[in-house]
Amino acid sequence: MLIHCLWCRLTVSKETITVSDKGMVVSSYSTGDIHTTVSHYMIYTCKGQAIKNTNCIWFWKFHSDELQGKLKKGKKYKIKTWGVRIPWLGMYKHLISATEVKTTKRS
Repeated sequence: MLIHCLWCRLTVSKETITVSDKGMVVSSYSTGDIHTTVSHYMIYTCKGQAIKNTNCIWFWKFHSDELQGKLKKGKKYKIKTWGVRIPWLGMYKHLISATEVKTTKRS
């Protein structure tokens, strides 16, 4: 557990994104009589990034449901993430927080 906590803390990064889409990934597994369903939220950016939105005890984040609902397609956000994207291992960056960037219209 200590190694996972260190990994989370050492890979924190910040960036600004525009949400192009969002959704939920649901996977079902069966072995014998045991059936398991696992789900998690995903956010997709205009730059083609995929970011996982899950709860994480190391950052006291227990509101991924609410955060997913607040994110809107086409809006720009300053986000904080942990982790790295390694496609062949199925690893994603994980969303910690998101704050909408307010744009001012110029005339």
